[in-house]
Amino acid sequence: MKRTGNSKIAVVGWGRGMGHKGHMYLADAVIVTAQSMKADPYFFVSKTVGKDDPLMPEEKIKIYQSVFPQQATIFTAQGNLNQSLEQLAQLKYDGVVLVVGADQKEAFKYLERPNKEGVPVYQSFGLKKLKVISRQETRSQYAREEGPRATPMREILMHPNASEEQKYQVWRRDMPEQLGDREVLDIMNKAESRLVHDNKPKAVKVKQMSQKATKLKEAIINFRVNKAQERRWEIDNAISTLKRAEEIRKDSSLMRDVKKSVMELQKSIVGGN
Repeated sequence: MKRTGNSKIAVVGWGRGMGHKGHMYLADAVIVTAQSMKADPYFFVSKTVGKDDPLMPEEKIKIYQSVFPQQATIFTAQGNLNQSLEQLAQLKYDGVVLVVGADQKEAFKYLERPNKEGVPVYQSFGLKKLKVISRQETRSQYAREEGPRATPMREILMHPNASEEQKYQVWRRDMPEQLGDREVLDIMNKAESRLVHDNKPKAVKVKQMSQKATKLKEAIINFRVNKAQERRWEIDNAISTLKRAEEIRKDSSLMRDVKKSVMELQKSIVGGN
């Protein structure tokens, strides 16, 4: 990390931001606050990449730099906020103003609270002071603007019935106007590709379960068919036997021979006893 100026105070923005308009509002708040305080601006983009962060850090940074070309050097990728604050202390900054979204302000207040030793967490990083504020408290022209949410942008890409046009409409609406249509489409396609890849194990599992269910259904059908065929053979065999018995009953000569044979069999059995 390199210094962005010569002040003793750093104004910092932090986020996993995919680079939609809301994230640009946050970056603007950092820049405006730093200018009003004559402080040095920094905007740290998380290196996290996954189902909630489908864009690579360098791709996100490129978006910020396209919107804020004159402040391009303030955008860097960092592992986590605590390490970033430690590095700022090592760069001889005395204090930090951390700018976050209103819905995240309370979560980052842990930095101002005492740790187990009773010392404010930020002091354990080597800083003398730190304050957490929301972008809505700044003088940014977008302070009252409600930014889009990243969740719907991800969800539309995973929706099985969403058309390409519907996906693009959401992303074009929520991404900065400074980006061209082709740029937005390219970013969207990269995000979609990674989201699909990350969810592939789940999709494969569902597919395997579906295939297993299909095979089981086929096995049940085949079993029932075989049982039905076996039963049909038994019925046909019984009918054939009954027909043959009726034919024998109607043949008087054959019936005499049968009765004679039965009587002889009985005599042989009795004689055997």
